[in-house]
Amino acid sequence: MNIAEVVAEMDALLGMRRRLLESLERARNAGASTSGAMDGLPHAKPQEYRVEKYGTLAASIVDEIKSVDNMLKGDWERVRKPILSIPNVVQKKALTLRYMEFMPVAKIAAEVGYSRRHMYRVLDEAIEKMTHNNT
Repeated sequence: MNIAEVVAEMDALLGMRRRLLESLERARNAGASTSGAMDGLPHAKPQEYRVEKYGTLAASIVDEIKSVDNMLKGDWERVRKPILSIPNVVQKKALTLRYMEFMPVAKIAAEVGYSRRHMYRVLDEAIEKMTHNNT
């Protein structure tokens, strides 16, 4: 697998991780709800049942997140050296934050002081450089 394919796989895994984190938040909020299910209607199930049900769901989601993180860490080892070989400091920082710390592009852009759209351009250029330098 070449660098571009590894990065594409990592992007897919990061998307999966983001969706799992959103599901985890919803499960935790539903378990803590006092009004019933997430639809806001009263239900016959007692609060303890919901806490147990959503607690179990949350635990399984956490396990999935750990699995995705392990896959990402394995891929990180394959792109670490190419990232470090990039001379542009902003590109190097953006790639490190994105693929090592699993930071969303919007947060990277805010940290660097760029718009989100421009940060996507920076990341695309950096990935292109990595691909050409390591083929």
